[in-house]
Amino acid sequence: MQVYTTLKKLKEAGMSTNLSFCCGEDSPIDIVAILKTEGLDYVLQIPYSALCGQGLIRRRRLFAVACCQDVWDLLDDNSRQAVRAAHLYAYGEISEDELEAAIDAARYAAWHEAVRLEVRVAAIRALLVTSKQSFRSLASGAATIVAEKNADGPVAKSINGDVAWNTAWKAARDYQTAAFKTIFSGDY
Repeated sequence: MQVYTTLKKLKEAGMSTNLSFCCGEDSPIDIVAILKTEGLDYVLQIPYSALCGQGLIRRRRLFAVACCQDVWDLLDDNSRQAVRAAHLYAYGEISEDELEAAIDAARYAAWHEAVRLEVRVAAIRALLVTSKQSFRSLASGAATIVAEKNADGPVAKSINGDVAWNTAWKAARDYQTAAFKTIFSGDY
């Protein structure tokens, strides 16, 4: 079990769950098992303080990187460099100062260029997320950006706008769920 929590920790964090039937209060519950039962929104709301396990901070940063990669074609070079830097930092290949320099450059570009500002800001926020913050808004923001981009595409023009947006949103969330499973169940 790589990353886990307990029913007791979830309750202390104020989270209700349908998992109470499966184990005792202090029994470890794998985060990927919770994902399968409760869904992505639920696991992204679990506070850092309620989680335990190997490589937790690295895994959370890699999930942020994965969400940014889903909007890669909308990012400028500075934002892409910041995403690359976050990935390298997660593996200890660059220093925190180098990561901060890349994020600062992306932040500066995002605020000084109006093109796709919301996408750049979302990517930068993803990288600035500390290990103690929730990833729910990051993942939701990335899925929204993907949905808006894809709902305006050629396929979407032949379908009702709401249906296209909902389909694109679901595809983005499916990508994020798969990325979460891979990152939180593998040896990262």
